[in-house]
Amino acid sequence: MQLDQLTLRLRPRGPWEAMDLGTALLRANWKPVLLSWLALVLPLVFVIYALGPAPSGWVWVVVWWLKPLFARVPLFVLSRAVFGAPPRLHEVIRALPALLRTGVFAGLTYLRFDPWRSFNMPVRVLEGLRGQEAGARGRLLRKRAGGHAFWLTFVCAMFTVVFSLALIGLVNMFTPDPTGTRGNEESLWQLLNRGEENLPLWLYYLNVTLDFIAFSVVELLYVASGFTLYLNRRMVLEGWDIEVALRALAARVTAQQEKQSWAGAAAALVAIVMAGMLVYPHAGMAVEPSSKEAIKKVLAAPEFEQYEEVTRWKYIGEVRPDKRKPEQPRWIDRDFVGVGFAEIIRALAWLALAVVIGLVVWRISSWRASADKGQERAAPPAPVPRQGKSKADEVLPHDIVQAVQQMLAAGRVRDALGLLYRAAAARLGARASDTEADCLARARSREQATRAYVTNLVRAWQRAAYAHEASLDAAHALLQEWPRHFPDVQPGPPPAARAGRA
Repeated sequence: MQLDQLTLRLRPRGPWEAMDLGTALLRANWKPVLLSWLALVLPLVFVIYALGPAPSGWVWVVVWWLKPLFARVPLFVLSRAVFGAPPRLHEVIRALPALLRTGVFAGLTYLRFDPWRSFNMPVRVLEGLRGQEAGARGRLLRKRAGGHAFWLTFVCAMFTVVFSLALIGLVNMFTPDPTGTRGNEESLWQLLNRGEENLPLWLYYLNVTLDFIAFSVVELLYVASGFTLYLNRRMVLEGWDIEVALRALAARVTAQQEKQSWAGAAAALVAIVMAGMLVYPHAGMAVEPSSKEAIKKVLAAPEFEQYEEVTRWKYIGEVRPDKRKPEQPRWIDRDFVGVGFAEIIRALAWLALAVVIGLVVWRISSWRASADKGQERAAPPAPVPRQGKSKADEVLPHDIVQAVQQMLAAGRVRDALGLLYRAAAARLGARASDTEADCLARARSREQATRAYVTNLVRAWQRAAYAHEASLDAAHALLQEWPRHFPDVQPGPPPAARAGRA
Protein backbone atom coordinates (compact mmCIF):
# COMPACT_ATOMS: atom_id res chain seq x y z
CA MET A 1 0.00 0.00 0.00
CA GLN A 2 1.49 3.32 -1.12
CA LEU A 3 0.59 5.52 1.81
CA ASP A 4 2.32 8.58 0.37
CA GLN A 5 -0.32 8.68 -2.41
CA LEU A 6 -3.32 8.87 -0.07
CA THR A 7 -5.50 11.92 -0.71
CA LEU A 8 -6.69 11.92 2.89
CA ARG A 9 -4.78 13.74 5.57
CA LEU A 10 -3.36 11.05 7.83
CA ARG A 11 -4.06 11.89 11.46
CA PRO A 12 -5.96 10.10 14.24
CA ARG A 13 -9.66 11.02 14.14
CA GLY A 14 -12.60 10.23 16.37
CA PRO A 15 -15.12 7.67 15.05
CA TRP A 16 -17.81 10.27 14.35
CA GLU A 17 -15.33 12.50 12.51
CA ALA A 18 -14.09 9.49 10.55
CA MET A 19 -17.63 8.67 9.39
CA ASP A 20 -18.18 12.31 8.42
CA LEU A 21 -14.99 12.06 6.36
CA GLY A 22 -16.77 9.34 4.35
CA THR A 23 -19.49 11.78 3.28
CA ALA A 24 -16.80 14.26 2.18
CA LEU A 25 -15.04 11.50 0.21
CA LEU A 26 -18.33 10.58 -1.48
CA ARG A 27 -19.04 14.22 -2.40
CA ALA A 28 -15.58 14.57 -3.93
CA ASN A 29 -15.98 11.40 -6.06
CA TRP A 30 -19.73 11.30 -6.67
CA LYS A 31 -19.45 11.10 -10.47
CA PRO A 32 -17.51 7.80 -10.78
CA VAL A 33 -19.43 6.28 -7.86
CA LEU A 34 -22.84 7.20 -9.27
CA LEU A 35 -21.89 6.17 -12.82
CA SER A 36 -20.75 2.73 -11.67
CA TRP A 37 -23.84 2.33 -9.48
CA LEU A 38 -26.29 3.21 -12.26
CA ALA A 39 -24.43 1.17 -14.87
CA LEU A 40 -24.09 -2.04 -12.84
CA VAL A 41 -26.70 -2.03 -10.06
CA LEU A 42 -29.68 -0.37 -11.76
CA PRO A 43 -29.91 -2.90 -14.65
CA LEU A 44 -29.77 -5.80 -12.19
CA VAL A 45 -32.56 -4.31 -10.08
CA PHE A 46 -34.61 -3.67 -13.23
CA VAL A 47 -34.24 -7.30 -14.31
CA ILE A 48 -35.31 -8.54 -10.87
CA TYR A 49 -38.47 -6.44 -10.89
CA ALA A 50 -39.19 -7.33 -14.53
CA LEU A 51 -38.95 -11.07 -13.90
CA GLY A 52 -40.77 -11.00 -10.56
CA PRO A 53 -44.55 -10.95 -10.14
CA ALA A 54 -46.08 -7.48 -10.08
CA PRO A 55 -47.32 -6.22 -7.77
CA SER A 56 -45.52 -8.24 -5.11
CA GLY A 57 -43.63 -7.33 -1.94
CA TRP A 58 -41.39 -10.39 -2.28
CA VAL A 59 -39.50 -8.75 -5.13
CA TRP A 60 -38.59 -5.87 -2.82
CA VAL A 61 -37.36 -8.42 -0.25
CA VAL A 62 -35.05 -9.98 -2.88
CA VAL A 63 -33.60 -6.59 -3.81
CA TRP A 64 -33.12 -5.73 -0.15
CA TRP A 65 -31.40 -9.10 0.47
CA LEU A 66 -28.88 -8.43 -2.31
CA LYS A 67 -27.71 -5.09 -0.84
CA PRO A 68 -24.33 -6.54 0.37
CA LEU A 69 -23.70 -7.62 -3.23
CA PHE A 70 -24.52 -4.18 -4.63
CA ALA A 71 -22.38 -2.39 -2.02
CA ARG A 72 -19.16 -3.91 -3.41
CA VAL A 73 -19.30 -1.60 -6.45
CA PRO A 74 -19.11 1.76 -4.60
CA LEU A 75 -16.63 0.26 -2.11
CA PHE A 76 -14.23 -0.63 -4.93
CA VAL A 77 -14.54 2.84 -6.52
CA LEU A 78 -13.91 4.63 -3.20
CA SER A 79 -10.96 2.35 -2.35
CA ARG A 80 -9.23 3.49 -5.56
CA ALA A 81 -10.37 7.12 -5.31
CA VAL A 82 -8.81 7.46 -1.87
CA PHE A 83 -5.40 7.11 -3.60
CA GLY A 84 -6.24 9.86 -6.07
CA ALA A 85 -7.08 7.55 -9.00
CA PRO A 86 -10.84 6.82 -9.23
CA PRO A 87 -11.39 3.92 -11.67
CA ARG A 88 -13.25 4.21 -14.92
CA LEU A 89 -16.31 2.16 -15.71
CA HIS A 90 -14.44 -0.44 -17.78
CA GLU A 91 -11.94 -0.88 -14.93
CA VAL A 92 -14.80 -1.53 -12.50
CA ILE A 93 -16.28 -4.09 -14.87
CA ARG A 94 -12.92 -5.89 -15.18
CA ALA A 95 -12.63 -5.95 -11.37
CA LEU A 96 -16.08 -7.56 -10.87
CA PRO A 97 -14.80 -11.19 -10.84
CA ALA A 98 -12.31 -10.34 -8.10
CA LEU A 99 -14.97 -8.47 -6.14
CA LEU A 100 -17.33 -11.44 -6.29
CA ARG A 101 -14.68 -13.99 -5.36
CA THR A 102 -14.48 -13.47 -1.57
CA GLY A 103 -17.24 -13.20 1.02
CA VAL A 104 -20.27 -13.31 -1.29
CA PHE A 105 -21.77 -16.51 0.13
CA ALA A 106 -21.16 -15.43 3.74
CA GLY A 107 -22.50 -11.92 3.07
CA LEU A 108 -25.76 -13.28 1.62
CA THR A 109 -26.33 -16.05 4.21
CA TYR A 110 -25.26 -16.06 7.84
CA LEU A 111 -23.69 -12.57 7.71
CA ARG A 112 -26.68 -10.94 6.01
CA PHE A 113 -27.85 -9.41 9.29
CA ASP A 114 -24.34 -8.35 10.34
CA PRO A 115 -24.81 -5.08 12.28
CA TRP A 116 -21.26 -4.01 11.31
CA ARG A 117 -21.64 -4.78 7.59
CA SER A 118 -20.10 -1.59 6.17
CA PHE A 119 -17.17 -1.85 8.62
CA ASN A 120 -16.44 -5.56 8.05
CA MET A 121 -16.94 -5.57 4.27
CA PRO A 122 -13.48 -4.04 3.44
CA VAL A 123 -11.84 -6.86 5.42
CA ARG A 124 -13.29 -9.52 3.09
CA VAL A 125 -13.49 -7.54 -0.16
CA LEU A 126 -10.31 -5.42 -0.09
CA GLU A 127 -8.03 -7.51 2.14
CA GLY A 128 -9.29 -10.82 0.70
CA LEU A 129 -9.56 -12.58 4.08
CA ARG A 130 -11.94 -15.52 4.69
CA GLY A 131 -13.36 -17.62 7.49
CA GLN A 132 -11.79 -17.44 10.93
CA GLU A 133 -9.00 -15.16 9.72
CA ALA A 134 -11.52 -12.56 8.57
CA GLY A 135 -13.48 -12.91 11.83
CA ALA A 136 -10.37 -12.36 13.97
CA ARG A 137 -9.37 -9.38 11.87
CA GLY A 138 -12.84 -7.87 12.21
CA ARG A 139 -12.90 -8.34 15.99
CA LEU A 140 -9.53 -6.60 16.29
CA LEU A 141 -10.68 -3.60 14.26
CA ARG A 142 -14.01 -3.34 16.11
CA LYS A 143 -12.46 -2.96 19.57
CA ARG A 144 -12.64 0.85 19.47
CA ALA A 145 -15.15 1.43 16.67
CA GLY A 146 -17.68 -1.44 16.86
CA GLY A 147 -20.36 0.56 18.66
CA HIS A 148 -20.15 3.40 16.16
CA ALA A 149 -20.37 0.98 13.23
CA PHE A 150 -23.48 -0.62 14.79
CA TRP A 151 -25.25 2.72 15.20
CA LEU A 152 -24.29 3.66 11.66
CA THR A 153 -26.14 0.57 10.40
CA PHE A 154 -29.19 1.26 12.56
CA VAL A 155 -29.46 4.96 11.67
CA CYS A 156 -29.04 4.33 7.93
CA ALA A 157 -31.77 1.66 8.02
CA MET A 158 -34.14 4.14 9.68
CA PHE A 159 -33.17 6.86 7.20
CA THR A 160 -34.00 4.57 4.29
CA VAL A 161 -37.56 4.10 5.55
CA VAL A 162 -38.01 7.79 6.36
CA PHE A 163 -36.59 8.92 3.01
CA SER A 164 -38.82 6.52 1.08
CA LEU A 165 -41.95 7.71 2.92
CA ALA A 166 -40.90 11.33 2.42
CA LEU A 167 -40.60 10.82 -1.35
CA ILE A 168 -44.06 9.21 -1.48
CA GLY A 169 -45.47 12.11 0.55
CA LEU A 170 -43.80 14.61 -1.81
CA VAL A 171 -45.38 12.95 -4.84
CA ASN A 172 -48.73 12.82 -3.03
CA MET A 173 -48.57 16.59 -2.49
CA PHE A 174 -48.41 17.14 -6.26
CA THR A 175 -51.12 14.59 -7.20
CA PRO A 176 -54.49 15.96 -6.00
CA ASP A 177 -56.38 13.41 -8.14
CA PRO A 178 -54.38 10.15 -8.24
CA THR A 179 -57.31 8.03 -9.46
CA GLY A 180 -57.93 10.24 -12.51
CA THR A 181 -61.69 10.45 -11.83
CA ARG A 182 -61.58 14.14 -10.83
CA GLY A 183 -63.26 13.20 -7.61
CA ASN A 184 -60.21 13.40 -5.34
CA GLU A 185 -61.59 10.42 -3.50
CA GLU A 186 -58.38 8.66 -2.59
CA SER A 187 -54.80 9.74 -1.97
CA LEU A 188 -51.65 7.77 -2.67
CA TRP A 189 -51.56 6.61 0.94
CA GLN A 190 -55.07 5.19 0.68
CA LEU A 191 -54.22 3.47 -2.59
CA LEU A 192 -51.08 1.91 -1.07
CA ASN A 193 -53.15 0.55 1.83
CA ARG A 194 -55.47 -1.38 -0.48
CA GLY A 195 -53.16 -4.39 -0.59
CA GLU A 196 -51.23 -6.06 -3.38
CA GLU A 197 -54.30 -7.45 -5.12
CA ASN A 198 -56.06 -4.07 -5.45
CA LEU A 199 -52.91 -1.95 -5.96
CA PRO A 200 -52.73 -0.20 -9.36
CA LEU A 201 -49.75 -1.28 -11.43
CA TRP A 202 -48.58 2.27 -12.10
CA LEU A 203 -48.52 2.99 -8.38
CA TYR A 204 -46.54 -0.18 -7.73
CA TYR A 205 -43.79 0.82 -10.15
CA LEU A 206 -43.83 4.39 -8.84
CA ASN A 207 -43.31 3.06 -5.33
CA VAL A 208 -40.52 0.81 -6.60
CA THR A 209 -38.77 3.76 -8.24
CA LEU A 210 -38.97 5.92 -5.10
CA ASP A 211 -37.72 3.03 -2.95
CA PHE A 212 -34.73 2.55 -5.25
CA ILE A 213 -33.85 6.27 -5.06
CA ALA A 214 -34.01 6.25 -1.26
CA PHE A 215 -32.11 2.96 -1.06
CA SER A 216 -29.36 4.23 -3.41
CA VAL A 217 -28.73 7.53 -1.62
CA VAL A 218 -28.56 6.01 1.86
CA GLU A 219 -26.57 2.93 0.76
CA LEU A 220 -23.84 5.03 -0.87
CA LEU A 221 -23.50 7.15 2.28
CA TYR A 222 -23.51 4.00 4.41
CA VAL A 223 -20.71 2.34 2.43
CA ALA A 224 -18.56 5.52 2.32
CA SER A 225 -18.88 6.19 6.06
CA GLY A 226 -18.10 2.58 6.98
CA PHE A 227 -15.08 2.56 4.67
CA THR A 228 -13.50 5.70 6.16
CA LEU A 229 -14.22 4.38 9.66
CA TYR A 230 -12.32 1.21 8.68
CA LEU A 231 -9.43 3.27 7.26
CA ASN A 232 -9.20 5.40 10.39
CA ARG A 233 -9.08 2.29 12.60
CA ARG A 234 -6.30 0.76 10.49
CA MET A 235 -4.33 4.00 10.54
CA VAL A 236 -4.43 4.08 14.34
CA LEU A 237 -3.49 0.41 14.73
CA GLU A 238 -0.76 0.29 12.07
CA GLY A 239 0.61 3.80 12.54
CA TRP A 240 0.21 4.97 8.96
CA ASP A 241 0.72 8.60 9.96
CA ILE A 242 4.00 7.71 11.71
CA GLU A 243 5.20 5.74 8.68
CA VAL A 244 4.50 8.64 6.32
CA ALA A 245 6.26 11.06 8.69
CA LEU A 246 9.31 8.76 8.86
CA ARG A 247 9.42 8.50 5.09
CA ALA A 248 9.39 12.29 4.79
CA LEU A 249 12.14 12.51 7.40
CA ALA A 250 14.24 9.97 5.48
CA ALA A 251 13.79 12.02 2.30
CA ARG A 252 14.98 15.15 4.09
CA VAL A 253 18.02 13.29 5.51
CA THR A 254 18.94 12.03 2.02
CA ALA A 255 18.75 15.58 0.65
CA GLN A 256 20.93 16.86 3.47
CA GLN A 257 23.49 14.13 2.80
CA GLU A 258 23.70 15.16 -0.83
CA LYS A 259 24.28 18.75 0.23
CA GLN A 260 26.98 17.61 2.67
CA SER A 261 28.75 15.68 -0.10
CA TRP A 262 29.03 18.85 -2.16
CA ALA A 263 30.29 20.70 0.92
CA GLY A 264 32.93 17.99 1.47
CA ALA A 265 34.22 18.41 -2.07
CA ALA A 266 34.55 22.15 -1.53
CA ALA A 267 36.38 21.58 1.76
CA ALA A 268 38.84 19.24 0.01
CA LEU A 269 39.55 21.92 -2.59
CA VAL A 270 40.24 24.48 0.13
CA ALA A 271 42.60 22.01 1.87
CA ILE A 272 44.58 21.56 -1.33
CA VAL A 273 44.97 25.32 -1.70
CA MET A 274 46.14 25.68 1.91
CA ALA A 275 48.67 22.89 1.44
CA GLY A 276 50.16 24.76 -1.49
CA MET A 277 50.51 27.88 0.60
CA LEU A 278 52.41 25.96 3.28
CA VAL A 279 55.20 25.21 0.84
CA TYR A 280 56.76 28.70 1.53
CA PRO A 281 56.59 29.09 5.34
CA HIS A 282 59.95 30.94 5.76
CA ALA A 283 58.94 33.87 3.59
CA GLY A 284 56.04 34.63 5.87
CA MET A 285 58.18 34.41 9.00
CA ALA A 286 60.69 36.82 7.52
CA VAL A 287 58.18 39.63 7.18
CA GLU A 288 56.56 39.06 10.57
CA PRO A 289 59.09 41.03 12.77
CA SER A 290 59.06 44.07 10.48
CA SER A 291 55.24 44.19 10.39
CA LYS A 292 54.95 44.09 14.19
CA GLU A 293 57.37 46.94 14.62
CA ALA A 294 55.51 49.03 12.07
CA ILE A 295 52.22 48.50 13.89
CA LYS A 296 53.74 49.56 17.21
CA LYS A 297 55.09 52.78 15.71
CA VAL A 298 51.72 53.68 14.23
CA LEU A 299 49.84 53.08 17.51
CA ALA A 300 52.40 55.20 19.44
CA ALA A 301 51.33 58.34 17.53
CA PRO A 302 49.29 60.98 19.53
CA GLU A 303 46.32 60.57 17.18
CA PHE A 304 45.63 57.10 18.54
CA GLU A 305 45.66 58.11 22.22
CA GLN A 306 42.22 57.73 23.93
CA TYR A 307 41.12 58.45 27.50
CA GLU A 308 37.85 57.19 29.05
CA GLU A 309 36.44 57.65 32.59
CA VAL A 310 34.73 54.52 33.87
CA THR A 311 32.64 54.38 37.08
CA ARG A 312 31.88 51.01 38.66
CA TRP A 313 29.96 49.93 41.76
CA LYS A 314 31.91 47.93 44.29
CA TYR A 315 30.67 46.46 47.57
CA ILE A 316 32.75 47.82 50.49
CA GLY A 317 30.83 46.31 53.38
CA GLU A 318 28.37 47.75 55.93
CA VAL A 319 28.15 51.56 56.13
CA ARG A 320 29.09 53.08 59.46
CA PRO A 321 26.36 54.88 61.50
CA ASP A 322 28.01 58.25 61.28
CA LYS A 323 28.01 58.10 57.45
CA ARG A 324 24.39 56.78 57.10
CA LYS A 325 21.86 59.12 55.54
CA PRO A 326 19.33 60.69 57.88
CA GLU A 327 16.25 58.50 58.39
CA GLN A 328 13.20 59.57 56.40
CA PRO A 329 10.08 60.67 58.28
CA ARG A 330 7.60 57.99 59.29
CA TRP A 331 4.73 59.52 57.37
CA ILE A 332 6.27 58.74 53.99
CA ASP A 333 6.95 55.08 54.82
CA ARG A 334 5.18 52.81 52.30
CA ASP A 335 4.05 50.34 54.93
CA PHE A 336 2.60 53.14 57.00
CA VAL A 337 0.69 54.56 54.01
CA GLY A 338 -0.70 51.13 53.10
CA VAL A 339 -1.89 50.40 56.64
CA GLY A 340 -3.53 53.80 56.91
CA PHE A 341 -5.35 53.37 53.60
CA ALA A 342 -6.63 49.96 54.69
CA GLU A 343 -7.97 51.42 57.94
CA ILE A 344 -9.85 54.14 56.04
CA ILE A 345 -11.44 51.53 53.71
CA ARG A 346 -12.48 49.42 56.72
CA ALA A 347 -14.14 52.40 58.39
CA LEU A 348 -16.04 53.26 55.21
CA ALA A 349 -17.20 49.62 54.88
CA TRP A 350 -18.59 49.59 58.45
CA LEU A 351 -20.32 52.91 57.80
CA ALA A 352 -21.93 51.56 54.60
CA LEU A 353 -23.12 48.43 56.44
CA ALA A 354 -24.70 50.59 59.17
CA VAL A 355 -26.50 52.70 56.55
CA VAL A 356 -27.85 49.58 54.80
CA ILE A 357 -29.12 48.12 58.12
CA GLY A 358 -30.82 51.41 58.95
CA LEU A 359 -32.53 51.55 55.54
CA VAL A 360 -33.77 47.96 55.91
CA VAL A 361 -35.21 48.66 59.38
CA TRP A 362 -36.88 51.87 58.18
CA ARG A 363 -38.36 50.09 55.15
CA ILE A 364 -39.78 47.27 57.27
CA SER A 365 -41.38 49.73 59.68
CA SER A 366 -42.93 51.69 56.79
CA TRP A 367 -44.35 48.46 55.35
CA ARG A 368 -45.96 47.57 58.67
CA ALA A 369 -47.44 51.06 59.04
CA SER A 370 -48.92 50.93 55.54
CA ALA A 371 -50.36 47.47 56.21
CA ASP A 372 -52.03 48.66 59.42
CA LYS A 373 -53.51 51.65 57.62
CA GLY A 374 -54.79 49.39 54.83
CA GLN A 375 -56.68 47.24 57.32
CA GLU A 376 -58.38 50.31 58.75
CA ARG A 377 -59.54 51.58 55.38
CA ALA A 378 -63.21 51.24 54.44
CA ALA A 379 -64.27 48.58 52.01
CA PRO A 380 -64.06 49.79 48.40
CA PRO A 381 -67.33 50.65 46.66
CA ALA A 382 -69.00 48.00 44.57
CA PRO A 383 -67.79 48.00 40.96
CA VAL A 384 -70.02 49.63 38.41
CA PRO A 385 -71.59 47.04 36.14
CA ARG A 386 -69.92 46.91 32.73
CA GLN A 387 -71.60 47.81 29.45
CA GLY A 388 -74.13 50.03 31.22
CA LYS A 389 -76.18 47.27 32.84
CA SER A 390 -77.67 47.63 36.29
CA LYS A 391 -78.63 44.92 38.72
CA ALA A 392 -82.20 45.17 37.60
CA ASP A 393 -81.10 44.39 34.08
CA GLU A 394 -79.49 41.17 35.28
CA VAL A 395 -82.93 39.72 36.23
CA LEU A 396 -84.39 37.81 33.31
CA PRO A 397 -87.98 38.66 32.35
CA HIS A 398 -90.72 36.06 32.45
CA ASP A 399 -91.31 36.09 28.69
CA ILE A 400 -88.01 36.31 26.85
CA VAL A 401 -89.57 36.50 23.38
CA GLN A 402 -91.91 39.35 24.25
CA ALA A 403 -89.14 41.32 26.02
CA VAL A 404 -86.82 40.96 23.04
CA GLN A 405 -89.59 42.01 20.63
CA GLN A 406 -90.20 45.17 22.67
CA MET A 407 -86.48 46.01 22.61
CA LEU A 408 -86.27 45.48 18.86
CA ALA A 409 -89.36 47.63 18.33
CA ALA A 410 -87.70 50.40 20.36
CA GLY A 411 -84.50 50.08 18.28
CA ARG A 412 -82.42 48.60 21.14
CA VAL A 413 -80.83 45.85 19.04
CA ARG A 414 -77.71 45.56 21.19
CA ASP A 415 -79.74 45.16 24.40
CA ALA A 416 -81.98 42.60 22.70
CA LEU A 417 -78.99 40.49 21.68
CA GLY A 418 -77.56 40.84 25.18
CA LEU A 419 -80.82 39.59 26.71
CA LEU A 420 -80.92 36.60 24.36
CA TYR A 421 -77.29 35.78 25.17
CA ARG A 422 -77.81 36.02 28.97
CA ALA A 423 -80.95 33.91 28.76
CA ALA A 424 -79.12 31.24 26.72
CA ALA A 425 -76.20 31.28 29.20
CA ALA A 426 -78.63 30.77 32.08
CA ARG A 427 -80.30 27.93 30.22
CA LEU A 428 -76.91 26.28 29.66
CA GLY A 429 -76.05 26.51 33.36
CA ALA A 430 -73.18 29.04 33.06
CA ARG A 431 -71.35 30.28 36.14
CA ALA A 432 -70.29 33.78 37.19
CA SER A 433 -66.75 33.28 35.88
CA ASP A 434 -67.78 31.92 32.46
CA THR A 435 -67.05 33.83 29.26
CA GLU A 436 -68.39 33.48 25.74
CA ALA A 437 -65.92 30.66 25.05
CA ASP A 438 -67.12 28.81 28.17
CA CYS A 439 -70.71 29.12 27.00
CA LEU A 440 -69.75 27.65 23.64
CA ALA A 441 -68.00 24.81 25.43
CA ARG A 442 -71.13 24.10 27.49
CA ALA A 443 -73.20 24.01 24.29
CA ARG A 444 -71.11 21.16 22.87
CA SER A 445 -73.05 18.63 24.90
CA ARG A 446 -76.33 19.68 23.26
CA GLU A 447 -77.74 18.71 19.89
CA GLN A 448 -76.08 19.88 16.70
CA ALA A 449 -78.85 22.36 15.92
CA THR A 450 -78.65 23.87 19.41
CA ARG A 451 -74.85 24.12 19.17
CA ALA A 452 -75.15 25.95 15.86
CA TYR A 453 -77.78 28.31 17.26
CA VAL A 454 -75.70 29.16 20.36
CA THR A 455 -72.66 29.73 18.16
CA ASN A 456 -74.55 32.18 15.92
CA LEU A 457 -76.00 33.92 18.97
CA VAL A 458 -72.59 34.35 20.63
CA ARG A 459 -71.03 35.66 17.40
CA ALA A 460 -73.87 38.16 16.88
CA TRP A 461 -73.55 39.34 20.49
CA GLN A 462 -69.76 39.74 20.20
CA ARG A 463 -70.12 41.83 17.04
CA ALA A 464 -72.69 44.02 18.76
CA ALA A 465 -70.76 44.35 22.05
CA TYR A 466 -67.21 44.76 20.78
CA ALA A 467 -67.45 45.94 17.16
CA HIS A 468 -70.72 47.90 17.61
CA GLU A 469 -72.20 46.10 14.60
CA ALA A 470 -75.72 45.22 15.81
CA SER A 471 -77.71 43.66 12.94
CA LEU A 472 -81.49 43.95 13.20
CA ASP A 473 -82.08 41.14 10.70
CA ALA A 474 -79.77 38.80 12.62
CA ALA A 475 -81.59 39.65 15.87
CA HIS A 476 -85.01 38.87 14.30
CA ALA A 477 -83.70 35.57 12.91
CA LEU A 478 -82.27 34.55 16.30
CA LEU A 479 -85.53 35.50 18.02
CA GLN A 480 -87.59 33.35 15.63
CA GLU A 481 -85.36 30.31 16.28
CA TRP A 482 -85.36 30.81 20.07
CA PRO A 483 -88.50 28.73 20.90
CA ARG A 484 -87.13 25.74 18.94
CA HIS A 485 -84.10 25.40 21.22
CA PHE A 486 -85.23 26.90 24.55
CA PRO A 487 -89.04 26.60 24.62
CA ASP A 488 -89.52 26.40 28.40
CA VAL A 489 -87.21 29.11 29.78
CA GLN A 490 -88.58 30.34 33.11
CA PRO A 491 -87.42 33.32 35.15
CA GLY A 492 -84.86 32.35 37.73
CA PRO A 493 -81.74 33.60 39.45
CA PRO A 494 -79.53 36.08 37.66
CA PRO A 495 -77.53 34.53 34.85
CA ALA A 496 -74.12 33.39 35.79
CA ALA A 497 -72.23 34.23 32.58
CA ARG A 498 -70.51 37.52 31.98
CA ALA A 499 -72.35 38.84 28.97
CA GLY A 500 -69.57 40.29 26.93
CA ARG A 501 -66.43 41.69 28.51
CA ALA A 502 -65.52 45.13 27.29
